[in-house]
Amino acid sequence: MVVGGAAARQRLGRARRRRSPGLHHGERGLLPDATRRHGRHGDPARRGHRGPRGRRVQRLLRRRFAPARGAAEARDRAPRALPPRAPHRADGERGQADGRARRLLRSRQRRRRLHAPHARRAEQDRARARARRRSDGAPPGRLLPARRGAAAPARRLRLPRGDPRRHAARRARRREEGFRQARAGSLRLSAHAQQEELTLVFVLHEHDRESIRRVAEAASHPDEHKRAPHLEREELRKFVVLPSDERRAVLSWLEEHGMPHMDVRSVSGQTIFVKTTKEAVGRTFGAECRRWLDESEKDERTHTPVEWPIPRQLSQYVQSVKVRQSGNRARSTMVADAGAEHPMQFPTLEGARETLPEPGFGLTPADVREIYRFPSMTELDGSGETIALLMLGGALEESDLFTFWDAHGIPRPPEIKTYHVGSRPSKVTSANKLYTLEAAMTVQWASAMAPGARILVYFVDPMVIADPWATFLLKVIGDRENAPTIVSTSWITPERSYYRVHGRRVVSGLLDQAAAIGVTVISAAGDWGAFDGVPRTIKDGRYVGDAPWPHGVFPAVEERVLSVGGTMITGRAPLTEIAWSGPPPPGLGRVLHFVRLASSGGFSREVPVPKWQTDAMKGWYARGEGEPAVVPYGRGFPDVSLMASGSAVQRAPGQPLTMQGYQAVACGQWVDYAGGTSVAAPIWAAIVALMNQARRAAGLGRVGFVNPLLYALRKEKASPFREISEGSTDVAMNVLNAHGKAVIHRLSGYSAAPGWDPATGLGVPDVTRLIELVTRRDKRP
Repeated sequence: MVVGGAAARQRLGRARRRRSPGLHHGERGLLPDATRRHGRHGDPARRGHRGPRGRRVQRLLRRRFAPARGAAEARDRAPRALPPRAPHRADGERGQADGRARRLLRSRQRRRRLHAPHARRAEQDRARARARRRSDGAPPGRLLPARRGAAAPARRLRLPRGDPRRHAARRARRREEGFRQARAGSLRLSAHAQQEELTLVFVLHEHDRESIRRVAEAASHPDEHKRAPHLEREELRKFVVLPSDERRAVLSWLEEHGMPHMDVRSVSGQTIFVKTTKEAVGRTFGAECRRWLDESEKDERTHTPVEWPIPRQLSQYVQSVKVRQSGNRARSTMVADAGAEHPMQFPTLEGARETLPEPGFGLTPADVREIYRFPSMTELDGSGETIALLMLGGALEESDLFTFWDAHGIPRPPEIKTYHVGSRPSKVTSANKLYTLEAAMTVQWASAMAPGARILVYFVDPMVIADPWATFLLKVIGDRENAPTIVSTSWITPERSYYRVHGRRVVSGLLDQAAAIGVTVISAAGDWGAFDGVPRTIKDGRYVGDAPWPHGVFPAVEERVLSVGGTMITGRAPLTEIAWSGPPPPGLGRVLHFVRLASSGGFSREVPVPKWQTDAMKGWYARGEGEPAVVPYGRGFPDVSLMASGSAVQRAPGQPLTMQGYQAVACGQWVDYAGGTSVAAPIWAAIVALMNQARRAAGLGRVGFVNPLLYALRKEKASPFREISEGSTDVAMNVLNAHGKAVIHRLSGYSAAPGWDPATGLGVPDVTRLIELVTRRDKRP
């Protein structure tokens, strides 16, 4: 049965005509309905003549105007010299069709003219995109090969035409391009400044970092049955150094970007030194890095960006870029600010004497051997071990060393070598007696407690080397000639500033390498209590602490570092030893800007709690009266302790109490206030040297990363540690009160308690018992 009829067919036809882009007669001829609805240039179907609807319109126009277009083309081909014929009816109809064709042609030409700017802008966008791709990576025809095992760089998604996100992304790119050009324009330098040469140090990725970490953990296991052997330095290079073809590709890329490779020998094989200019740095790494270079020349306290924006093609191989210019501020016991261009001059050592005074003038090496039960020098003297010490200033006088050794009957070490990294000692640091005292007491006490060990002293200039600690580790790990086995540094810096500037990836990777080859890394915890450095902000003519609350210090907070704190011996008969908190050495109060010093300790905000330290921690730790208890929130330090100071003494009537510590010789004079954790750390380096010598005699390997073993030994029935359960680590310094005035404030530190605590760690060692356990415990049955 047929439903409907003529009326139904008429309705269906009207519906089809409404859906199709029909034609209508207008004032200017036949135009599509879409033109009347959307305007001349508004119909998406006609714009660019794309899509099924636009194709239907084009086909309909061609069929309708084919005769007129043919007549117009024939007329255009006719000779121009012939006069026009007289019009008649047929020609009038043909002329009307020709006029419609010409009007249609003119409308198309107008559309093309209106769309031309859009086409030009699109081409400009494509050109800018090609330029960005060239600046992000290698230029066309010179692409770095993809590193094996590295993730492929993310590519920009190509959106289809007409997608609104396409236009939004284009606007964002134009806006960012404008900002980048504005920043670059505001940072234009003079021709001389643009051509000023800089030295960049590229630290490459390890070839197989995960394998290095697995070896480090296996070689540091406290149980000898599960302990893996350490790697040799040559074996380590196979996991560290990139293949030669990848290294050559990096060098070629740098050459093409105006950074020629310097002919500098890299002992570790993990660094590349290049010469470049500020202009090349801004072009390759962005305007932010170039702006930092400009600002660092005006203000030496300016910090480098945390992460340089390494180009995508280079990021597969390079993990960090460092500038040999204006590094971190470093602190030690005697020096408030290493690397300062104009440190406070200290031309004389107050309280010093020309000759060795009577007994009671500070602790001697014999006193330390008696207090901590060192074995006899005839049994163990550290032979076969090499201790590397880091110095950030000062100079080492041989006459001072010989005077100290001869006065205490200590045999001279087999060898003492000094290396200068960055530059020779400056006149500023050489003229300051505190720099000389810091270097002298560190070397004298390390060699006094392990006279058979070789001593290497690395003087690193912090005004030239941006990261002295990473540079020091690179030198030690790559030194195949001397092969250091123990590393010690008495120089520290605030954790918050170091990680903000350099990050943690590079130094943690280097510490993994040191643990894999059996090198023990030791660091002083610091002498600032719960604070993390010397006050630097000036208010009312006095230096005040900028953030007077607990902080961590670097490198003591690192997982693979043995952190050494300090104690105070207040009596010898009987022996009384408590957590260190007391007055500074004579004359140093005005340099360090502290009224009271103390052993540093606390928790890290960047390094999580290691698994070997979890069992030793309690749920909370007290910080003094009126202060809330602290729940452990990161890696706790220190790990162990040793005497940093003796009892306070009054050297002359009317003078304040000052610290008395170890004996030392500096600048031809004897002092009795050498101390702090700057002496405790090298003495612990000597203890590790004795442990390694004893283990080697027992047929065992070096202790290497010793922290897991020490924390396991605390559970022994006869512990090798004497716990310190009295005292606290309070310091006194200038701070700002609620009214903005500089006042002296006592910053509460942590209280000593049984077990591990942030004041003294596991305690002080019984060296003989400790050596007995590390040689007997690890023997195979």
